[in-house]
Amino acid sequence: MRPVHLAAPALALTLLGAAPAARAEEVPVLTLEVGKSKPLGGSGAMCDDLAVISVTLGPQAVVTGLKPGSTTCSFAFQGGARRVVTVKVIPPPPPPKPDEPARSPAPKAAEPPPTREAPPASREGREGSGG
Repeated sequence: MRPVHLAAPALALTLLGAAPAARAEEVPVLTLEVGKSKPLGGSGAMCDDLAVISVTLGPQAVVTGLKPGSTTCSFAFQGGARRVVTVKVIPPPPPPKPDEPARSPAPKAAEPPPTREAPPASREGREGSGG
């Protein structure tokens, strides 16, 4: 009987990427309009593209959208923890056209017209009618 060598196939699978790998964490996406800001916490930040967002550091990092696009940022927290976020900056909604009315809240249900109440009858009229 021939000996079976398992090391070579296992090495080949590892090199080809077919071996089970640890599942990468999904990076959360923050969508932000141009000109809008959002605090993300952390005391430090590194971002791929600072033409898309600006980062203001203080008690917590605040990102502000500068132009449409996306960038990935890593925010540092006390104790060495890091949080990776993709920031997607979108254009602001277009202003209403001059010939279109601005969008208003949904109209309220029609209210019934006010009713007129009859003036209260005088006491004299009540006393003489039922006697």
